[in-house]
Amino acid sequence: MVASIKDWEQAAVKWISGVLSKEVVLAKETRVQTKNFMDLLMMTLIRHKDADVLEPGENVRNNLQIKEHPARFSLTRVTDDELREKRLQMLTSEIAELKVGAEKIQEYVEEIKIAKQRLDFHYLYVKATKTATYQSVSELKRVFAEPDNEQFAKLEWIEETKKVQHRFVSDQLSVPKFLSQLNTRKVNQAEIGTAMHLLLQTVDLTVKPTKESFLQLLTHFIDKGVIAQQVAEKVNVNLLTRLFETKFGKMLLAYPERVYREEPFLMLLSPSKIYAHYPEADDKVLIHGIVDGYLDFGEEVLLFDYKTDYLPFNPSAKEVKTIQKRYLEQMNLYKLALENALQKKVSEVKLILLKAGLVVDV
Repeated sequence: MVASIKDWEQAAVKWISGVLSKEVVLAKETRVQTKNFMDLLMMTLIRHKDADVLEPGENVRNNLQIKEHPARFSLTRVTDDELREKRLQMLTSEIAELKVGAEKIQEYVEEIKIAKQRLDFHYLYVKATKTATYQSVSELKRVFAEPDNEQFAKLEWIEETKKVQHRFVSDQLSVPKFLSQLNTRKVNQAEIGTAMHLLLQTVDLTVKPTKESFLQLLTHFIDKGVIAQQVAEKVNVNLLTRLFETKFGKMLLAYPERVYREEPFLMLLSPSKIYAHYPEADDKVLIHGIVDGYLDFGEEVLLFDYKTDYLPFNPSAKEVKTIQKRYLEQMNLYKLALENALQKKVSEVKLILLKAGLVVDV
């Protein structure tokens, strides 16, 4: 603790006069008349044996309980002249150090120039540091609504704020596993759709699937803990068997050896196809996803994707068109990825609208 006292002798007289009582606690009148914390503190400490620097006199130390109290402290009195002398010594030492430092700097002029160049360096590819190099189709699909149109819905680099969201992300998080195990939780449509996809991806296509075969497969996944019981209860297997009454379903059964299901893919794309005003032409963004399935006929490929969106049976043309438009961008991206992977032309792209019992072209 540091304090400045204008008149030491006058202050000491005040401190001594206020503690002539033999009582342990300072008199109430003394405490009330004290105008600052320093006076109150010094009246307390002056009665202790460690306060010799104050030269209080034995008449002040008339309370042995306070004089011999085991608490220890030290008081140091420094005059203005002593402070000025100390400051002068410090300045002299600093000047000497600066002279030595200046001499050493001359020895390292070239090193300092190199260091300054590095500190002043401006990275040319700032946008690359703020751009995701790994994108899923679900995050990215809206960019590819029109694959032949270079005016995609690209992300913009905002020059005014120097901020950018160079990443397409989903606005929904998957349900945590511990929540999916709660029997009281309401089952959502995404979980039902996932279960239906799983059944279609694993059902044996060498024989025509029936309601019984789908139910057996569903029971298998329940027993394995892959599909929750409450989710399984919501799966309408009649929608799945109905698929194999369609022309497309019969095609799957006719060429089971040509059917490839749940095929993952990776694809490199130029960032300029995704992000607006992206300057680094040599960079690449890794796109990943999973294609529900395709039929490989050798020279050409038929791509298909299952959809479980709600649609009434025999929907109107307008309702079907809405679904086609909704998934156009996703299927365009799947088509591009599949053509790159197989080096073959994807001649047909079909949406399997399970709830409507329809197979439509995209």
